[in-house]
Amino acid sequence: MPTTAYSRPEVTSVRDATNSWVMNAPVSGGTQLFIRGRNFGPPGRVLLDAVRYGSYAGLTGSTFGASYLYICSNAVVVSDDLIQCTTVAGLGQFLRFEVVVAGQRSTISWNYISY
Repeated sequence: MPTTAYSRPEVTSVRDATNSWVMNAPVSGGTQLFIRGRNFGPPGRVLLDAVRYGSYAGLTGSTFGASYLYICSNAVVVSDDLIQCTTVAGLGQFLRFEVVVAGQRSTISWNYISY
């Protein structure tokens, strides 16, 4: 059976539609995000498992402090280096991102958003 292998995805930036950091996202959600990076795979949702964001503790599974964890809605790979998605209702500060492609978890982003 043929197989395909991809390098681990990497998130390099998270911005809104105006190409700005998201510091005060509405708690009701609905902010469109553009996630840049590498190794996101082919366009569409074929290999994209999830775009998650939350506190560092939430993303690493640590129990230290509050561990918020959210999953972006309408996530779609635009190109191998760009994903578009929408925030969901939530709260918290300094929420970082992780992309999961074909079962591979990305590095956790340095960029973050805050509600």
